[in-house]
Amino acid sequence: MASRPPRIAFFSDLDGEVSLAAHCARILVPILAKSHSIELFSQSFMPESLGVPNSHYLKAYQRHRTEPFDIFLYQLEDGSRSRFVRASIGIMPGITWFHDLFFQDLGPEATHTSPWESSIQQILDPSVPFPDRAVAPHQLWPRAFRELSLSPVSLFSSQWALAESRTMISSRIESHLGAHRCSLLPVPVEKAEAAPLPARDVLRVVTPAGPGHEGRAHKFLPALKALNSPWHLTWLLAPDERGAAEALVREFDLSPRVTLQFGRTPAAWAAMLRSAHVALHLHTSSFGHLAPFLHMSLASGRLAVVSDMAQGEDIPASAAMRIIPGISEGMQLVHALRAAQEIDILQATEPARHYVDQHHSPHAVAARLSTLLREAAPLLASPMAQWEHLYARAHDALMSEVRELVGGANDAGLDPFARLVSPAIGEISMGAPGRRVAEHRAPAT
Repeated sequence: MASRPPRIAFFSDLDGEVSLAAHCARILVPILAKSHSIELFSQSFMPESLGVPNSHYLKAYQRHRTEPFDIFLYQLEDGSRSRFVRASIGIMPGITWFHDLFFQDLGPEATHTSPWESSIQQILDPSVPFPDRAVAPHQLWPRAFRELSLSPVSLFSSQWALAESRTMISSRIESHLGAHRCSLLPVPVEKAEAAPLPARDVLRVVTPAGPGHEGRAHKFLPALKALNSPWHLTWLLAPDERGAAEALVREFDLSPRVTLQFGRTPAAWAAMLRSAHVALHLHTSSFGHLAPFLHMSLASGRLAVVSDMAQGEDIPASAAMRIIPGISEGMQLVHALRAAQEIDILQATEPARHYVDQHHSPHAVAARLSTLLREAAPLLASPMAQWEHLYARAHDALMSEVRELVGGANDAGLDPFARLVSPAIGEISMGAPGRRVAEHRAPAT
């Protein structure tokens, strides 16, 4: 492997308009493909995507058996579009890039009964028996304990999430003796030239906030109303948030001054930024992420305002105005908005543009990921082999159980296991590496 780049099986959503994983894949895969051997695995049946081979994720292990991969790389985020990634993480240990550490989505059905804690114990101690299927495993939703514990190498797109992961104590698959590896890998943001600011006669404010309490609309709407000078808010929402947003606008009697726009995508946000002075990113929840919208605002030369909580803590005070949620939050927002009417915004946001260019440049992020991949490849060889051995043990245990259930025959030619069960299992296992028919007994998705 020293003479060639590691072969990478890259699992990711590729076409979700609101998917952070799709955003990162679209930017990074073409860069990485210049120096790495990458095959994509997604929910798409297209033979190629982003300039590299693509297969449906169910074909990954058939490809692994034909031409083994050195690294399984998973891009993980909350939501139903990432369920196939969450399931795949439990089938082969690898590198997981966490965009979310807390899940609102319950995940694929298989993860609800996954005996992942027992599987890890069996890796650490081969004498541990397979669990009784009648005993429900302990699930730790909404934190991503399972996905973190099954990832010998974990990457995080947020420094806050990386720090939060260190508070989550569990048995884990080790990348090297007695430890696993965790690193920060920022979200890439394409460089944007700071467009000329709109006229200052009206303060133009934009936000991609949700209408719930976590988006702080109940704080920023009255703060805007308290301004004595002209302003206008353009609010980017998901289509299913219309009713809640319209109710808030009516509650604060702001209809003429607020425009609701639907379809919260990076493209829509980029267009809105061009006609804005201020971008509000006041999300205060552990669920969800600010990227790439916040980072696009920082790169655009618009004054970004963030909550000093969760992922907002990642942004230095030199790059954004930070608001402390709580009793004085509304007054802090009033002061920030008034300041935006007086300062030279393009000059004030120069540190923000430098920050994004330094930490979120696509080529810098790709170079960092490339280094991590090369360093991780030898570390992953052992846990991948251990996982294969556990599958082989599970195969033997399951075959013994099935043989007992179907019974035997004195005449070998009439043996129902040999004549019916074994050939059927052979056909089922064609798409999996090794002897993957034992997923109901051992490492389960």
